Amino acid sequence: MERVVFGISNPTDNSSGDPYVGYERKTYVATPVHDFLAIILGPWQGLINKAPESFLWLFSCGALVNNPASFANLHVSVAHHGISAAIAFNAVRFQPSFSAHLLLAFCELVLIQRVSVQQAFPDMLGQSYKLGRHSDVFLFLKKHDLNSVDIFRYCWTHSHLRPWGNFLPLQCPDCGLVDAWTSVNHKKEYSFECKGENCRKGFVFSPPANSRMLIPGKTRISSWIEIRL
Repeated sequence: MERVVFGISNPTDNSSGDPYVGYERKTYVATPVHDFLAIILGPWQGLINKAPESFLWLFSCGALVNNPASFANLHVSVAHHGISAAIAFNAVRFQPSFSAHLLLAFCELVLIQRVSVQQAFPDMLGQSYKLGRHSDVFLFLKKHDLNSVDIFRYCWTHSHLRPWGNFLPLQCPDCGLVDAWTSVNHKKEYSFECKGENCRKGFVFSPPANSRMLIPGKTRISSWIEIRL
């Protein structure tokens, strides 16, 4: 057994980010992510320890990574179980169908061609711009030190739709004008100002710290960026 791949599509509590594990008195019951992964991965731990590589795909809604406590627990759990790489998403109502191209590219590049997941990830994302319009992607990579992981966040950026991976509303939140923005790009900083009469609502977006632009899938106005957390 050279590679082990887990895929989990469990729903999560929208406030705590904790995955649901079942019912109690006709009510959904959630548990912290480290307990949840202990339940799911525990019976397979011997296999994970023997396999040269193991991968965990978390097709859950974004509360799992958007909540600081559950994100920290996920970080610790991935390291504790010795998972080589884990992939998660931050869309509030994540739709797994958007990840189809990413998953197919993973199968081709990592499982068949045996490219390392870190090296393959930019090419995997290059085929997944529709996923980028829906969600950011988080990659947890095991270090040589089994007790820690490196974490990377991947955002799809578009100069008019998602400047530097940030949400830009289609409608001005102050005056209600649709198709509201005039934009200026100066030294990689995007500035937007509402075109509405007597409205001065604006946004400024700068490149995230520790970020780099990825070449696969890059166009004149859009690309994926990698942010080391």
